[in-house]
This record gives sequence, structure tokens and C-alpha cells, in this order.
Amino acid sequence: MKRIDDGFIGEMIHGRHESRHENRLSQVFCACFNNSKRFQELTCQFFEIKPEPGLKCITQDFHEQYDRRNIIDIRIETARGTPRAIIENKIDEVLTKGQLRHYKNLDTFKNCKKIALVKYLPGFYVYRDWQIQRWSDFYYFICKRVICKTKNSVDSFLLTEFSKYLKELDMDLVSKITESEFRDLAKAFYNVREKDVPYFGLAGKPVFETANNYLEILEAICDRARQDPDIKRKIGKNFRFTPYIGWWSNEGDRKRSNVWLGVEIAVNNRRCKTKIIGTGISFTGKQKHSRGYHLQSYAEYKKGNWQENKSLHKVEFEPYCESVLKFWRKHLLKG
Repeated sequence: MKRIDDGFIGEMIHGRHESRHENRLSQVFCACFNNSKRFQELTCQFFEIKPEPGLKCITQDFHEQYDRRNIIDIRIETARGTPRAIIENKIDEVLTKGQLRHYKNLDTFKNCKKIALVKYLPGFYVYRDWQIQRWSDFYYFICKRVICKTKNSVDSFLLTEFSKYLKELDMDLVSKITESEFRDLAKAFYNVREKDVPYFGLAGKPVFETANNYLEILEAICDRARQDPDIKRKIGKNFRFTPYIGWWSNEGDRKRSNVWLGVEIAVNNRRCKTKIIGTGISFTGKQKHSRGYHLQSYAEYKKGNWQENKSLHKVEFEPYCESVLKFWRKHLLKG
């Protein structure tokens, strides 16, 4: 069994600096858990692990059973070595049931809590006795409950740096934008675009934050598209994330009053009939008899016709992302 539990200094002395993001994050998590009492308390609270003196965290824990080698990303155990929880850390790829299935033959962990900590929720929300959680939920849990209330300097330093590290890895992705938040953003765009003397009160209406959160979601969708085998085969994985603000108008309407916020990807595959794919939000102007916006994905073909999808009115990342990727996949595979 290999253990790395001697903190940041030991890692630097012995040269044990993991290169992959997943392994490095597991390493940093364990170092914070072992050196910050407050971090440990919050971890136990968030994952509903019974707190007790002497808990410690181990990463890259190797186990062999039935001629199979298993690596535990994060293991939390008592001072006597009894496992309390194991964590499967998944940020570079989407979690699969097969990855969790490998643990079923490990007798040592049958009675402890099993947690999958992921960047993106998989297509399933429950699997046997596994608890599936987002890193982003853990990030916001720490930010809201700890940093501003932590008096111990070591705890404060580690919690602050850990939250910064999660943010660098884009673990601060907002998982949901509500319909009311989009309505406020639509009103702000309408007032700025249409009124001779624009005015829109911002108190209690963080419209710029909503726009930024939406752009981060679009960037995450592009990241997922780069991992999708069908999409990658048609457009590659090196396309850039290029968000923009534009306009659109109904046919025959000369007034360019409708604003568009989204992302567009050019398809440079000559064998593919689809020329452009994109997704975003269009702001339709006045809101007396409508929401004032539409979330939509689109595909443009060489002959100039467009195909659009306007099925959603709010953003919950996983279903929204899957809806966009499904639409892109469908039209890219036509040619």
C-alpha cells in the first residue's frame, strides 16, 4: 500500500507532484484535510461522515484483489486504519458506472461510505450505495460557510488556497440559472437597446453575474463537445471558444432590436453538410406576453437553411448540456 500523507513540504522534498489534474486535486484535498481541523470538519459535514479524533486522509491508495489492481483516489480512515469513506475523484472525464463497479470486489470498503466527486454529473444520479456529488457544490459550501468565519490562520490559509485552486480548475461552475434571472437579464438588454434614456435598477438583480455564469456554462459545453466522440470526429477538438453578442430580427423587420448572446463554431469539414453550429440565448424584446428570451441551439447548412431548437426556458447544466450536444450531434452526423 502506497501512502502520501506528509503534506505539501514532504511532496516537494520527495518530488511527488502529480501531473494529472485529478491526481493533483486528490493530493491537495488530502493535504488540506490532514493539516486543517476546520477543513476536516466541513468535509465531514458536507459528505455526512461521522467526525471523530484522529481522522486522516490518504491518496493514491493501491489495492490488489482477485488479480485486479485498484487505485483509491481519496480514502478517509480512523487513527486505527478503519476506512470511513472512499472518494472517486473525476474531473477530466465523465464518470461511468463501470468505474464504480470496480470497487464491488474490495471487501475492505464494503461497509464504508462511497462518494463520487465529479466536475460534471453523469447520466445517472444514483448507483447502488454510491453518493454522487459535484465539486462545484463543495466549492460553494466552503466559500459560504468557512472562509469569512475562520479565525485560525492555518485554517484560513488552506481553505482560501483550496477554494482558489478549485476555481482555477473551473469547479465554480454554476449548475443552474433560473427563469427569473434570465427575465431580469432580458429586461436589462431591452432597456439598454430600446430606450432613448436607458434605466434599469440593479439592486437585487445581478444581471452581469447571470451573463457571466451563462458564458461559463457555454464554455463548459464546448469542453464537453471536445470529448464527445461523434462531435470530435466531425469538427476535431481544437476549436476555440468564441462567445459573442449579436443581433437578429424577424424576416421583413428592419429594426435590429433583438439581442443574441451565445457561441458559434465553424465546421471546417468539407464532407460535412453542416457549416456552423451554435447555441445561446436570444432576447426577444418586450415581455408583456412572453418570457422575453429563448434558449436555443442551431445548425446552418451549406445551402443556407437553419435548424433551431427552442425547447428549454431555464438552465440546469446537465440536461441543458445534453440537449445542446444531442442537437449538434444529430446535425453533424447528417453529412
